[in-house]
Amino acid sequence: MKEVVTRQAETGTAEDRVIEEVGELLQAIGKAHRFGLYNAHPDRPQRTNYEEILLEAEDVILAVTRYTRFLHTLQPMPEPGAA
Repeated sequence: MKEVVTRQAETGTAEDRVIEEVGELLQAIGKAHRFGLYNAHPDRPQRTNYEEILLEAEDVILAVTRYTRFLHTLQPMPEPGAA
């Protein structure tokens, strides 16, 4: 059974959210590496790449926290040969 996360328009499992948020963080880091940490995206001139990275990192932390909580609800896999 998978935990489904629903926040505003976001849907999917906790696993899906981690994957999506990590991808967004990697993209923000890549843009900063390519264009500079303190440059801004032309479509979002109000935020620098530095600020984008911080926002995405916070989203990753939240997604990983939710996923970890979900994992703690699961039963561990039995040892091989255990009855």
